Amino acid sequence: MHKIILSLAALIASIAFLISSIGDSFAYPQGPNTDLGSNPVVTFVCNNGGYTVPSDQDLIVTDFIRTGNYPSIYINGSSAMYIGFDNLSLTTGWKVPAGSIVSCVSGTLYLSGYLTRA
Repeated sequence: MHKIILSLAALIASIAFLISSIGDSFAYPQGPNTDLGSNPVVTFVCNNGGYTVPSDQDLIVTDFIRTGNYPSIYINGSSAMYIGFDNLSLTTGWKVPAGSIVSCVSGTLYLSGYLTRA
């Protein structure tokens, strides 16, 4: 009988040790990190107009939502990406350099992301 009790105690102790050793693990960074003192999240409609990235910050685009036709994204007038899907959420993001002008033609696209120090 005492062998069963000792075995059960050892099993409970090892499970307790296993559970206590599992810590919070997460990859850095957790969302937009900024030391600029403002909300770095950016969302805009990219159609025939455009968005100018601030000259001292890079834009990291994380989400694309297409409405209507299949638009093409242009960075400073040069073709950068053709959107042939409805929605896309990027894990790591797509970097647009500081001071760039983001524009779209042939459709409407909603872009969102965040600004980081250049």
